[in-house]
This record gives sequence, C-alpha cells and structure tokens, in this order.
Amino acid sequence: MPRRSYEAGRQRWRHAAIITQRYGFCRFEDDELARFRLTSWLYALCRTDEDRLTILFDRAVPWLIANKILLPGASTLERLVGRICDRVQRRLWRLLVGSLSPAQQDRIDRLFVPEDAGALATLNAAGGRREPQDDP
Repeated sequence: MPRRSYEAGRQRWRHAAIITQRYGFCRFEDDELARFRLTSWLYALCRTDEDRLTILFDRAVPWLIANKILLPGASTLERLVGRICDRVQRRLWRLLVGSLSPAQQDRIDRLFVPEDAGALATLNAAGGRREPQDDP
C-alpha cells in the first residue's frame, strides 16, 4: 500500500520539485528542445536498428536522466516510442512501395487483403513458409 499512496499523494510532486530545484532537472513536458532531441535520437535508432519497442524505451530512460529531464510517466514514454516506430515503419513502406510499378503495388496490396482462406496460403508461399498440417 505505501507505493500506491506515494503515487496518489503529494509526496511524489514534492520529490519532483526538489529534484528540479536541487539538481537542475526540468519537466519533460516543459522542455521542447529536449523532446525534439530525444525524438530525433529515437527515430535514428529505430531507422538503423531493429530494436524492439521495449529496448528503445529502456534506452530513452538513461538519455532522459543524462540530459537532466524528469522521467515522464511510463505510458507517456511508451506512446512516444510507439509513435516514432510507427512513423519509421510507414516511411519505410512508402519508400519500398513507391519504387514499384502500379501493377506491382497492386500485387503487394492483394497479398495483405485476404479474400478467402487461400490468400493466407499465397502470402505464406511468397515467404517460403508452409501451411501448418492438420494432425490426422
């Protein structure tokens, strides 16, 4: 129960104020430049590495501390990392599909829109995977 009372109580806000005053940290919400720098850094990591969201989240925490930024709530940081990774994936998709002819784009689109049970088999065959066999 002590943890719950800490999260809901005023002590948490007092600690944040003390850390801000004594150690020179600032709030994540208040430092636009730091948010931009963190976003740019995470974007570059996401583009160059195949790190999972959890790894990017874990790398953001020490970056925030090193740059004297109070840690935002976990869900705030999760949403930021998720939005960045989604943006990188969308950009990559646009780059890949943009170099294809309209006919090739149509063929790719049809792979991801299953019209029947055979569509999954088509997608699996394209990736060299076999359909799971039913047990006799």
